[in-house]
Amino acid sequence: MIPLLISVLFAASYSHIVRHGQARTCSTVWVGAISYGVACAASLAVWLFRPQAALGWQEWIFGFVGGAGWFVAYLLLNLSIRLAGVSIAQCVGWLGVAFPVAAAAVLWREIPNASQWAGLSLMVLALILLAPGETSNVTNRSRWKVPALLGLFTAEGIVNVAMKAFAETASEARTSGLLLVMFAVAGLGNLGLVARQGRPARWSDVGHGALLGIVAVAANYALVVAIARLKAPVVFPAFWAGTLLLTSLGAMILWRERYKFRAIAGMILALLTTIFVSVDVFTLLRGLK
Repeated sequence: MIPLLISVLFAASYSHIVRHGQARTCSTVWVGAISYGVACAASLAVWLFRPQAALGWQEWIFGFVGGAGWFVAYLLLNLSIRLAGVSIAQCVGWLGVAFPVAAAAVLWREIPNASQWAGLSLMVLALILLAPGETSNVTNRSRWKVPALLGLFTAEGIVNVAMKAFAETASEARTSGLLLVMFAVAGLGNLGLVARQGRPARWSDVGHGALLGIVAVAANYALVVAIARLKAPVVFPAFWAGTLLLTSLGAMILWRERYKFRAIAGMILALLTTIFVSVDVFTLLRGLK
């Protein structure tokens, strides 16, 4: 259970570190470049000690697509947090986990089961409720709020599809190579923006970037270990529920976010979406009878 707890803790911390960096007026692109650089270095260390060290075409192609998705998602997460708050932004990003279900049906003829169909239906309802980005302490009326949240949802969905495509064509032992390429591509994207910005990094940028990179690596690898050691019906509900709870509590305590009924209902549906998509809930319930 320890890897699962670690994954929940670090996954819930990610958006709060981004929000704290905004409060400290850190450079978004410097924080992103440094965080992905740290994550890339950690993934490189893991990859070098794997028995299958060669990078194949799957790592390069799906890693590039996934890394580009991460790059865009990071920028949109920053914007969405400013416009809609931490909890709503993170929930909308999580809904991207439903993308591989639709992609699998089209590309690999994997017909969704009843639980996944239910999850896709809940996803649509959750997006309708969450996309307006309404929280009581976020009053920004920007016309970019809905496009930013929907863009974040799409970018995270592309990342998940890339990972699904990799899983269909390569062994699980090569996952470290995939993450290495993804982190590298996302980091290079942010470095390009750094060069264009032309502002040197400050210590606050370095600190937030390094911490964000460590959190990203720890959350991803701890979840992989948890999935390997525990059954899916335990891991995924616990991960999503725990992360949502800690993220929301943290937002209420640290950033004084308060949620309207629409936002609460949307977050609950987002949680149910991730669970129904990740676990065959109906088969599980029938097995309990």
